[in-house]
Amino acid sequence: MSFGASIAALVEQSDEPLVGAAKHWGRVPLGKIASVVSGPTWKSDYFNATTGIPLVRIRDVLTSRTDTKYSGPLEAGYDVKDGDLLVGMDGDFNANTWNGGDALLNQRVSRIRCDKKYIEPSYLALVLPGYLKLINDHTSSVTVKHLSIRTLAEIPLPLPPLAEQRRLVSKVDALSTRSKRARAELERVEALAGRARKAVLATAFDGTLTAVWRTKNPGAVLTGRQSIDERCRPATIQRLPHGWAWHSIGGIAEVGGGITKNSKRDQLMRKVPYLRVANVYEDRLDLSHVAEIGVGDNEVERTTLRAGDLLVVEGNGSIGQIGRVAEWGGEIDVCVHQNHIIRVRSFPEVCSRYLLYWMLSPRGRRAIESVAASTTGLHTLSLSKVAGLPVPLCRLEEQIEVIRRVEECLHRISLLSTEATSSLGLLNRLDRSILSRTFRGELVPQDPKDEPASVLLDRIRAEASSQTPKRRRRTG
Repeated sequence: MSFGASIAALVEQSDEPLVGAAKHWGRVPLGKIASVVSGPTWKSDYFNATTGIPLVRIRDVLTSRTDTKYSGPLEAGYDVKDGDLLVGMDGDFNANTWNGGDALLNQRVSRIRCDKKYIEPSYLALVLPGYLKLINDHTSSVTVKHLSIRTLAEIPLPLPPLAEQRRLVSKVDALSTRSKRARAELERVEALAGRARKAVLATAFDGTLTAVWRTKNPGAVLTGRQSIDERCRPATIQRLPHGWAWHSIGGIAEVGGGITKNSKRDQLMRKVPYLRVANVYEDRLDLSHVAEIGVGDNEVERTTLRAGDLLVVEGNGSIGQIGRVAEWGGEIDVCVHQNHIIRVRSFPEVCSRYLLYWMLSPRGRRAIESVAASTTGLHTLSLSKVAGLPVPLCRLEEQIEVIRRVEECLHRISLLSTEATSSLGLLNRLDRSILSRTFRGELVPQDPKDEPASVLLDRIRAEASSQTPKRRRRTG
């Protein structure tokens, strides 16, 4: 670990607003107005989960909960109480006010207790994270970053008058409460958007979405084909609107496999781009990295993709990821696919996007999972399983109307989700702006009756000079 400059010099040179200070404030090293103690190395032989004193380890700082207890010999001065500010000395240098009850301080965790004559604990909890982040950003390490207790104690904190500290904390708390409520509501939008997408796709394939359209546009009645995998029937096959019929994918589309990758292909002269499982996501292709593979001419003719082909992932350890599907748009002139991707090429009387949306719909997903389920942990599809998947089919004109309405609804949902994400970004900027104004002394009005910060600093210096330095154990 390397932290080159002193923290005071780093703060002085920084233009980071969150380590600023109003002109009428002073600065004082943290160690002058608070006790800063780092936990010792307790013997792990006495660690357990049932008896003894709760032990605060670095992983417990943010949660205020620990599942470790210590039952060995104790040393005084390392207790933790509710209201103590704790700092993790490794990694991200997280800080949090402990509220998990009486506990014991472990190594690489520091406890900060404020001298309330000079600084409010709630104000310190507000101001300290900006300095910890600044230190972390300027700390280099090949493994885990480490914070020394000396650096922590030397942090030059801005020190407003005590009364102003309280007003600042009160104002920030009030604004933060509103911000948290707004953030919670905005974060719900994505979950609601996901439910709305599923609802749209569900109504698209039970006939509800185009029910009125059908009454105004009567047409031919389809006849079903029953070469459907029997495992799909209990969860998926349901009554359809008049004019619709159940078909199997193999009855309305060509289902094909891809190229198997092996070392012999390195010897082949012709190399072409090919898609792997890593390129195929749910209704999305990631073409940022497309590998090449050696092929024979007969293979290129058989496996070259055409615009409108659906690409179905064959296997995955997660049942929720099996059968994820996306449409090929012809982005690369000659492109093949590996054998772990199954290609579905619909016949002319079937729209490929209609098939895509069905496979993304709740009932379509249940059908895929019902044939892919495995007791071995690796869930797989095959050409025959995909060919046997059911599809609730309507005539071509209605398929086009289903696609139009689905995409219109999904577009509106996407706009709402995008706006919520954008608003969350603005909210984060607002929170940062509030803290910036806080440390510039602009958030609350000054009160001429407050004890000036200069007088507060003079009292701190006077008390420090009257005390005899005490030797203490080096702990970090």
